[in-house]
Amino acid sequence: MKSKQIAIGQHHLAYYEQNSEADHTIFFVHGNCTSSTAWKEQMSSPLLKDYRLVAFDLPAHGQSSTFPSYTMPALGEVIHTAASQLNKKGAQYIIAGVSIGTNVVAESLAFGQEAAGIVLAGPCIVGGSIGLQEVALPDIDLHVGFVEAAPVDEVKTYAILAGLAENSSQLDDFVTAYYQADKAFRPALWDSIISGRHSDEIALLQKAGKPALVIFGADEKICDINYLDNVRLPLWRDKIFKIPAAGHLVQSNQPGIFSQYLKEFADEIIK
Repeated sequence: MKSKQIAIGQHHLAYYEQNSEADHTIFFVHGNCTSSTAWKEQMSSPLLKDYRLVAFDLPAHGQSSTFPSYTMPALGEVIHTAASQLNKKGAQYIIAGVSIGTNVVAESLAFGQEAAGIVLAGPCIVGGSIGLQEVALPDIDLHVGFVEAAPVDEVKTYAILAGLAENSSQLDDFVTAYYQADKAFRPALWDSIISGRHSDEIALLQKAGKPALVIFGADEKICDINYLDNVRLPLWRDKIFKIPAAGHLVQSNQPGIFSQYLKEFADEIIK
């Protein structure tokens, strides 16, 4: 699949498109250290054949250019702008994020609320009394995700912690994307997190009131899968899904189950 580009100011955002003839779109936002390849199982899923599928490379990742700011709100604005421009006139769209991509999706709501629905996979959204300490499991070493470049053995260990299988093509994609990303991105993102340069993402989701499909992997080793249990969110089917035999990157670990839930969500939300 060949990447396409959209201009955002003086910079460009890369994306991949599937089922271009379909009217309604599902946009995909990957997490830290990865790229649009994080969604390759969904992009090729026959379950989603009735929807136009667009997977972005975040700024400084994959085939996208560098951007002037890597704070969560700045990334959210970029994704909102891109989705608004790429959505077909008169059509509806859903926007899905995984890992830190869920933060970006939530942040995008500050710039407009056109999405018909939201998908949060392996979420790590924050807000109110919930910060990084409440999201992450204790004693988890996340340094690989926030340094310029870690040694390859540490990157592989980090990817396996996120749920990718050793010696898999998914792990290879992760490692490739990790070193392809601009080295300035991860430290800048970490600085924005610890300095509090992010929105109350939970409040943004509550205010938007858009139906949200929230999915954790039951075998998650990075985030606490129960941290959102008592948070008021506009949950689809009034529940948080916790998929067995899946970790942080739940869309890669259990692509069939994930895509089935996504199809059912889209079929119900997009009228």
